[in-house]
Amino acid sequence: MKKVFAYIFYSMTKFYLKWDGKKGIVAVCGVSMIQTLLLADLCIFLMKFYFEQDEIKPYSKIVSYFFGLFFFILSTINEYYYKNKYDKFRLYWKDETDSQKISRGFLVVVSLIVPWVLLFFIMKINKT
Repeated sequence: MKKVFAYIFYSMTKFYLKWDGKKGIVAVCGVSMIQTLLLADLCIFLMKFYFEQDEIKPYSKIVSYFFGLFFFILSTINEYYYKNKYDKFRLYWKDETDSQKISRGFLVVVSLIVPWVLLFFIMKINKT
């Protein structure tokens, strides 16, 4: 899993390099968003099985604040973890073929969208 997030960081930093530089703050936020949403998807999915919607509703604001705080903490950890690693990742993935770049780039975009789609579908469970 570390390698997957490392590639997401690398490709997002590469995409925003002129705007953001090698620090990759946008990439750190993207990786942190994916990690937070995946955890939120899992937690909400499990909560839907153990609690009724009326039992969860009063705590929804607290849960959203918790995941906001979790996102901030993960962003701080990821910023520290990925600090000065862009060049290392660039050397590691420098020999990618064009087809690998395209397919992996597509997977990065999908990884940014899928957690949101999962969250939407999980929230729709038991509403109909």
